[in-house]
Amino acid sequence: MTGSRSGATLAQRWLAEANATLDPRTLAVRTNVAEASRLFSATFHEYENRHGDRIVHSESYSVPRSLQPHVAVLDTHEHQLMRLYSRLERRSSALSLEKREPTAPQSCTGDPGCLRDLYGTSSYAPKVPDRIRVGTANFNGEMTKESDFVTFMRQYRPDAVNVTLPIVPIDKRASQTMPSKGHAEATLDIELLASQVWPIKPIMYFAHGQPPVQSGASKLGRENEPFLHLFDYLLHLEDDALPSVLSISYADFEHTVPRKYAERVCQYAAVLGMRGMTIVASSGDEGLGSLHHDGCKIHGHRKFMPIFPASCPYVTAVGGTDGMIDEAVGKIPGKYVSGAGFSNLFSRPAWQDGVVQPYLDNVVKKSFAGLFGAGGRAYPDVAVRSVSFTEVLHGHNMTSSGTSGSAPLFASMVALFNDARVAAGQPLLGFLNPLLYSRLGPVPGGFIDVDDGTITSCGEAGFAAKPGWDVATGYGSPIFPALLPAVMNWTGACPPPPSPPPAP
Repeated sequence: MTGSRSGATLAQRWLAEANATLDPRTLAVRTNVAEASRLFSATFHEYENRHGDRIVHSESYSVPRSLQPHVAVLDTHEHQLMRLYSRLERRSSALSLEKREPTAPQSCTGDPGCLRDLYGTSSYAPKVPDRIRVGTANFNGEMTKESDFVTFMRQYRPDAVNVTLPIVPIDKRASQTMPSKGHAEATLDIELLASQVWPIKPIMYFAHGQPPVQSGASKLGRENEPFLHLFDYLLHLEDDALPSVLSISYADFEHTVPRKYAERVCQYAAVLGMRGMTIVASSGDEGLGSLHHDGCKIHGHRKFMPIFPASCPYVTAVGGTDGMIDEAVGKIPGKYVSGAGFSNLFSRPAWQDGVVQPYLDNVVKKSFAGLFGAGGRAYPDVAVRSVSFTEVLHGHNMTSSGTSGSAPLFASMVALFNDARVAAGQPLLGFLNPLLYSRLGPVPGGFIDVDDGTITSCGEAGFAAKPGWDVATGYGSPIFPALLPAVMNWTGACPPPPSPPPAP
């Protein structure tokens, strides 16, 4: 500002709604992208260089005409960042404007530290990390290079020392077929999980094999995962060797999985839950089944296509969101839409009745008639961030998106809940869904309520996110400190397995 008192007064009035601090020579403003866009008529983009360094920047700014004679310099400090992070290129379209004050810094996107801030786990230090086991499931010949994992941890968890990557092939065949190079899926899962829970040290479980595929679905089911083989291995472990949380970022279309096989996998999940293991699975990246208009068909008939094992009632299904302030349904147009839907194999469990039926009656009503089974288990149960995760792959910083990152992100919170319980002499949470629907969901301020967006896919607008529980994002995004008191002293028992509904 110039030395004019009237100019300073005008500026103060203009910034009355912003967090502004005035000194005799300058007017400093700290605000978010939405307010900055409105105040300066600016359009912000993210810029990224080949190393993955990013800043938020607008190529033009303006101030009200009445203020222009009083403004000497408009300094956004971006020139300093541009010098620090050279060769930045614009990487996305205009950032979506958010309305609510951020829980985490606006520009952190998928940085592991900012995710800890966003969901409130950064203030929690694990108390008994050596007594908590947490793992990721790995299939399809996908693996992580230890050198990438170590580089990632040094960069994003500098407090981590003596970093190693425990890999457990579940049998001789898995040992013989374990790949030597890293893959994006497996790498994202383990890096993200470790960055959120350290010094709890996660384990990669590697399974190899081809499960049975439903007759007539060999094309879609050719890459299905041997879930039963992995679960059988885990069931034979001693209790002290069993992971307290298993994160699964792989999924099969439910109709490609033989019914008896899916039922047995789900029964094994129930038994593992009773033994103290929480199974977390991603809800998929193709919305209701396909990003293509005519891609959703089951046995030749137009139907939404639920995925498995997210559709199993004994698995906690995790959907995806986007946005660091007001979270919305996670999606990247033409590339990714967070998965959601209703099972055709498993009936809606009793603990969902109180939230699913009102959503069907008041929101869905008669929409999508004949495309889904309203009596099936609804998923996801919760949803967390799913866009622009950071990972180190082949020695380079990369970004990736999808509920494949959402599953280990939520699993990390469950691992920390277990740490708090074990430190207090309480048992592991195990099967989580009854606790989630009876006690955690109603906690005031326990979740960021996602009420923006739809599961647009299959040529349909799709299920909408609405205030409260919805099939698009479940209860929304959990806030760790708000839920921790309710998690402590939970002693709920597992109900009997539900019977499957008639085939659609």
